[in-house]
Amino acid sequence: MKNFVLLLSIFVLLGFISLPKEEPSIVWSTTRLTWDDFKGKMKRSAPYDAVTLSAVSNSFSGDNTTLTFETKALFYPKGSKKKAKKQNHKLLNHEQGHFDLTELFARKLRKSIQEKRFRSYNSIGKDIDKLYNKNNTAWRKMQNLYDKQTNHSANETEQADWDAKIHNLLEDYKDYQTTTYTVDISYLNK
Repeated sequence: MKNFVLLLSIFVLLGFISLPKEEPSIVWSTTRLTWDDFKGKMKRSAPYDAVTLSAVSNSFSGDNTTLTFETKALFYPKGSKKKAKKQNHKLLNHEQGHFDLTELFARKLRKSIQEKRFRSYNSIGKDIDKLYNKNNTAWRKMQNLYDKQTNHSANETEQADWDAKIHNLLEDYKDYQTTTYTVDISYLNK
């Protein structure tokens, strides 16, 4: 019987920031972020008024018939920052949008994994890595496009359009909102 080693991959919104190993995180839910969730210290000279550090985490284990996955959208309070004098609802809504986009890509990854037909036991790790990398690339592109088009929340018309777009996309992927799921791989035994 083949056993699979626990695999953990975290894709960080800001690639140049490394996460502390045991930093507490907030798992995405329908509960919205508050300014109290942003625990990091923002320099006054920073070019932005707030920064959301979020990631998609994924782990799995299994045997020769089933893989069990846990895929989460995470928000890191210590890595997420705001300028004290710039806190307002408009900016907080924009930062929530970044976290919601992270959840969207967690859902997309869940869907990709559940639909994947693995070629062999030996290819599972590589196949999952490919799915992660593809998902991560698309996630980063959408996060950057979101900031560019909304001008970091300053363009209120674009922000409203993105709010609706994000809501609709989350709804489109609502069947993939469960963080823990199993994938049948018994077909590899044949």
